[in-house]
Amino acid sequence: MLKLDLSSNKKLNLLRGKKLNPFKKKKINLKGKHLLLSKREFILLGLLIFILEGYVLAHYLIIPKWQQLSSERTHYRAQQTLLMNLNKDMANKNQFDEQLKLLDYKLNTLRAELPSNLTQEDIILNVNKYAGERQLMIKGITFTNVSMLSKQDFAAGKTPSAQSQNNGNNSAAAPTPPANNSNTAPQNASGMVLVDDINIYFSGSYEALYNFISDLEKNERRILVRGITITKGDNNALTGELAVEYLGYKGQDDNSNYQMETPAINGKFDIFAAFGGINNAAAPAPTASAAPVKASNPNPNFYLILNTYDDNAPKVIMGDYTKDGTELYSNTNDKVSGKLTVSGSLGHFSYVYALGTTTQSKEGNLILDGGKLRFDVISQHRKSAGDKVSLDMMVENNTDYPLVVNIINDDKDTPRFNLVNKSGNVTVNG
Repeated sequence: MLKLDLSSNKKLNLLRGKKLNPFKKKKINLKGKHLLLSKREFILLGLLIFILEGYVLAHYLIIPKWQQLSSERTHYRAQQTLLMNLNKDMANKNQFDEQLKLLDYKLNTLRAELPSNLTQEDIILNVNKYAGERQLMIKGITFTNVSMLSKQDFAAGKTPSAQSQNNGNNSAAAPTPPANNSNTAPQNASGMVLVDDINIYFSGSYEALYNFISDLEKNERRILVRGITITKGDNNALTGELAVEYLGYKGQDDNSNYQMETPAINGKFDIFAAFGGINNAAAPAPTASAAPVKASNPNPNFYLILNTYDDNAPKVIMGDYTKDGTELYSNTNDKVSGKLTVSGSLGHFSYVYALGTTTQSKEGNLILDGGKLRFDVISQHRKSAGDKVSLDMMVENNTDYPLVVNIINDDKDTPRFNLVNKSGNVTVNG
């Protein structure tokens, strides 16, 4: 058996005499000792500080500036694209201006056909004008009401009377303007077709009635004859009643700028003159020397249309704008000749226009546009070298009023319209 004698171990004897307390605090004296970082620790600490500084700089300075720079670059590219498009548009500015003139011309034509204001005074003057020209006696005119139809209902062939019957008693009556309001267009008719129903009581011959109805339906305004009642009287004279609809259209952007064109008063009291004051002061009657006010006409007196060689319509169309059925046509893909001669004075003009070998002669009144006669030429750009439609025009003005030739949308390089000769007071625009 092995025996160990630990009595000779002094350190072990010292431990036996002391009690060990693991929770007793011990004081460590560091005085006189130096804390030094090793090279590896110093490098790691420097690298950490560098990373922190880089993060702060990137997060608060570099990244915001970079984002701002990217945004500015994107904006700059967008502005460059916008500038390129503007330069392209500016290069086509003349073409856009010509297209705008053409669209304005078409818009004025539609507004003349479907005015935004249906006025009783204007309707009376219109009926009286054509009845006088056709020697039909008008015994009376009755205005019933102004109805409104949507564009869809009107295109479908619906009438205000039929719509009222379909709606029955539960539907509201068609709006009727106040009796003292000569403007028969309802104020809330935005985007609606206006229909003014009137009854015309007449007497006259078959020929006068036929021509009167023809003039109404061929008028520059849209007028529909819905019904007729005829009674034969003495000496083959007819008496009866016409049911007529005057049509208009009031769009959302249409503002009332209506000015009635009144006939010359020739020294008599003007029944259409505005009231001169509020103190029972009647408007003064004009003197016998007072000149009639010059009418303003938004439409030309004569027109000429030059189409492309592949257009389904006639290649050249020329006519009197105020009357339908007066057009002259040419359907050849080549140059043709034309001539317009205007004579006479206010109230009675005579004019002759020719296209090729076909001629039209007319007499009647021409409405001046600011004291001028107008001849509008609406052309088209040539599609190719094979598009040879063109016109050599001669214009002769034998009146005391200037005649203005407005050329709209003609080909700049090879114009279709060529004014080869003019006489009298003739000016060309375009």
